[in-house]
Amino acid sequence: MADNGEDGIAEALREKPDLVNLDLNMAGISGTEVATALEKLRVLPAKPLIIATALGKGVRSTADTFGTVALLPKSFHVNTLLAQRDAALSFTAWKQSSTTDSALADKVRGVAVSVAA
Repeated sequence: MADNGEDGIAEALREKPDLVNLDLNMAGISGTEVATALEKLRVLPAKPLIIATALGKGVRSTADTFGTVALLPKSFHVNTLLAQRDAALSFTAWKQSSTTDSALADKVRGVAVSVAA
C-alpha cells in the first residue's frame, strides 16, 4: 500500500509484488506516470496490472497501453476487486506453468533428437 505515486514505485521495487493495483488519480505523480516508471523498471508488464479509477475520459486507452488485466470504475465493491485479483493471479500462474511446460517439452524433444542422432 502506498499513499502516493512516488511511494508506490518505491514499494513496488522493495516488495516485488505479484500484482499491481493502481489508481490513476493519486497524490504526487499520476497513475499513468507510475505505470510508465514501473514499465521502465520492468515491474510491468511482468506482473498483472489492475487499474481502479473514477476518471472516465481516455481511461480505456491508458489501460490498453499498459496491458491492464482489469479496469475497475469507482466505486466498485471490494469483492469485485478481489475476484479480478484472483483471476489475474490464476491466469499469471497458468501462463508461467505453460511456459515452463513448453520449455521442458522443448528440452525433452532436444534430448530425444540428440539421442536419436
